[in-house]
Amino acid sequence: MALSYLYQFWRSALRVYKPFSLIFALAALIGILLSSTQVYAQADQATGKIRIYTADDFTHGKSQQFYHLQERLGEKEFLLKFKDGKAPAWLRDGSSVKIRGRRNLEKSEIDVEALEINSTDSSANTTDSAALAAAGSGKSVAILMLDFNDGTHYKDRAALDTYMFGASNSVTDLYNKATDGVVSFNRDSDGDGQADIYGPFKLNLTGSDNCNYSTWSAEGNKAALAAGIDTNKFQHVIYVLPGNTACGWWGLGGGRNSWVRAGGAQVYAHELGHNLAMHHASTDTDNNGTINSEYGDYSCIMGNSSNMAGLNGAHAESQGTFSAFQGRILTGAKGTYTLDSIDRPPIAASNAQIIKIPKPDTNSYYYLTYRASENYGAKLSSTYLNRLNVHTYRGSGFVQTLFVGSYGVGQAFSDPVNGVSIRVVTDGHQAERSKRGGQNQPFHRSLLVAPPARTAGAG
Repeated sequence: MALSYLYQFWRSALRVYKPFSLIFALAALIGILLSSTQVYAQADQATGKIRIYTADDFTHGKSQQFYHLQERLGEKEFLLKFKDGKAPAWLRDGSSVKIRGRRNLEKSEIDVEALEINSTDSSANTTDSAALAAAGSGKSVAILMLDFNDGTHYKDRAALDTYMFGASNSVTDLYNKATDGVVSFNRDSDGDGQADIYGPFKLNLTGSDNCNYSTWSAEGNKAALAAGIDTNKFQHVIYVLPGNTACGWWGLGGGRNSWVRAGGAQVYAHELGHNLAMHHASTDTDNNGTINSEYGDYSCIMGNSSNMAGLNGAHAESQGTFSAFQGRILTGAKGTYTLDSIDRPPIAASNAQIIKIPKPDTNSYYYLTYRASENYGAKLSSTYLNRLNVHTYRGSGFVQTLFVGSYGVGQAFSDPVNGVSIRVVTDGHQAERSKRGGQNQPFHRSLLVAPPARTAGAG
């Protein structure tokens, strides 16, 4: 509240209501100040965990990240507004922090004045570890359908069940096959014999004129708890929103939460990918470190979500797909290598499935992979299929993987800056058929590549 405005109000009150001027003016002034504090609280210090959510506008190919403070699990989180519009580069999802700033209670925001790591955090606000040991080896996920006063809720529970848990072309089938069973999602973690899809819950809120997703999820959690469902006992929570919300994105994901307002299984798989700490599968076809297209790598579900494409090599490695199989990932030195498709289960592979080559100029790696018509690789276009795919990635962290290009027999990739040259020698069949589940599978293809011829001094 501006001081000049209060001064003018005071003078007007004294002039108009002279007999009771002092009493009236004081009462009115107190009322204004109380009203103001309902919107902006006093500057204070807050502690909690950082939650980073990635918004996906597939229509326009744009993405945005939002930073929130989670003070208590399952309750409303506050959007952090930084002075220069940029979060500190060191901030990570899950970081325990101390924040000094002013809260806007109406908008669920905090204007950040100072932020630092909270070294004394006991990490008490974490998911109940006993609840996470749900039946089966998969991850538990609660799906809450939300309904607003001005919205039409998503009514097709059967479609949600199919999107998430169907026998094929579903979220859990994709992750199960792309990670060789390392990542999957339980259909019935609470043991009631039904899919963990709840609602719709009618909330006394509107959505067509705002995008206050943090408030929506907090109120949805309260409504679910009143119905006997404790979302804090799940590793992941998906909030299915009415399509007429004012949010400009299809989906939003990060931490343990996802919000979806449009799209099918592809969008659910993509947003859960953010929960699993995967950023986007982007393109850098000039190999200059500049992203050409945020969602341009169609060989991965973290790229364009119109295609259930499995995972590219860098994202598959990030999920621990090959950790139990030595020799499936090689760090390339000069020589000739045979690559098996990453769409083939590691247990059934005979050769390496990823070759990593250091890329010193960007402190990252080249990822060489081969994609074939196995599992979700069958959905790929000729841009990727039966070709050597080259990506770059730092090797860890929430940053984009970058598709550089794909190469067929006789073609070569060259990076003179780092002294790397790669040539595709042959594209052949393995000698044997594989029998899995009692059924004959097609020949599993392999690729012979020769990486990397390094120039002197390239390392």
